[in-house]
Amino acid sequence: DERFFKYADLSGEDIMFSQQGNGIATPAYATYVKLVPLSEAEVRSIEAERSNEDTKRLIFMNDGFSNFGTYRPTTKEDIWQWLEPYRDTDFKTLLWCPGAGGDVLNYVSEYGSLIGDNTSDYPRISDRHNAESHQILAAKGIDTMKTVIDYCHSMDIQIHVSNRMEAFQCSPPFEEFFTGNFWRDHPEWRCVDIDGREISRMSYAYDGVRQLMLDMFKEVTDKYDADGVNPIFNRGAPFVLYEQPLLDGFKSETGLD
Repeated sequence: DERFFKYADLSGEDIMFSQQGNGIATPAYATYVKLVPLSEAEVRSIEAERSNEDTKRLIFMNDGFSNFGTYRPTTKEDIWQWLEPYRDTDFKTLLWCPGAGGDVLNYVSEYGSLIGDNTSDYPRISDRHNAESHQILAAKGIDTMKTVIDYCHSMDIQIHVSNRMEAFQCSPPFEEFFTGNFWRDHPEWRCVDIDGREISRMSYAYDGVRQLMLDMFKEVTDKYDADGVNPIFNRGAPFVLYEQPLLDGFKSETGLD
């Protein structure tokens, strides 16, 4: 199966093949590499296209989780490999998730826990890889958030940190791995149904829940020079139900129950 790879100046460069050393093995076999010379006119055309900012409008998404589980990276270079294919393309913005969502994060934060910190039994091999990867990277002093932002900025790609706003807790068998400290520490801020039953969601009717997410977004824009934030509200609803602040506010405004 012959596929175009990329345009590249190979002056002084080498091509290296190696096996995938970490994570879940993905079988692939390189049969040959075909090099096709470019004319000067073709080179000028490619360079002109790369420098054209008018077409750089595409957005790509990385959940900041799956690649860690598949490839179990332990170096900065491992992470750079995921980003490098977007160099000199029309992709201008990366939506990068800072972990599993909520306050379970893939970087050392003042406001959340590192993925795997609270886990002794992993539901999937990819979850174990994820935790081991982050523990190894953190022990080396490698900050994944800074690594991604700095490398994308070196390619003139913007980073918008994109968090799942309701991923505070997960059902079995994932309740240990995906549930953050915030869920455990603040049962008083959880959603409740109309009959008073507790729902496995944190309620944005409470100031404390809203403040946590604001603090985490502020951290990534101040400490890491992220270009923006992208709150993900299309996964994990509901965000409010029948919590007392909402009931009181509704009654105050309408006079109704």
